[in-house]
Amino acid sequence: MRNLCGHVRNAIYEQLDGRILYNAASVPVYSSPPQAISYPCIVIGEQSWKTENYLCDSKIIEITTTIIVITRPGVGAPATYMQADDIMDSIIDEFEGNMFIPTDDDCPGVDYFNENDIKFVNGYIEGGNINPVVDNDGLTIQSKLSLILKFEEDK
Repeated sequence: MRNLCGHVRNAIYEQLDGRILYNAASVPVYSSPPQAISYPCIVIGEQSWKTENYLCDSKIIEITTTIIVITRPGVGAPATYMQADDIMDSIIDEFEGNMFIPTDDDCPGVDYFNENDIKFVNGYIEGGNINPVVDNDGLTIQSKLSLILKFEEDK
């Protein structure tokens, strides 16, 4: 049994980086955000994983990854729910439209999964939420979704 979180995080980053646009500009994607980030942005957030036995000779590894869109008011550009929703819709379209399957040859990060005989079982988006967050730097709007990916690994 392996912890695949880092490999899934890398594959998600590669899938989104440079592909999500807002007002014709690329929205930056952060796998681990630096101290200073530009807004709006996408952050690949918290991950969790669990396993379950599948038949007698394999395990299912389920990885949940939180993807967060963060917007912040700027000069002449307010952070809005609509801005966060539009960016999140583009992320959902990217996963659904390109059939994000980490074992397809054209999918980012596929080499690790293929080299270790780890099979993709299925993936889906399990809801999300959007909320305002106030911190020392002011207001942000944060839209989150949970991406669930399941893999099969031989015991």
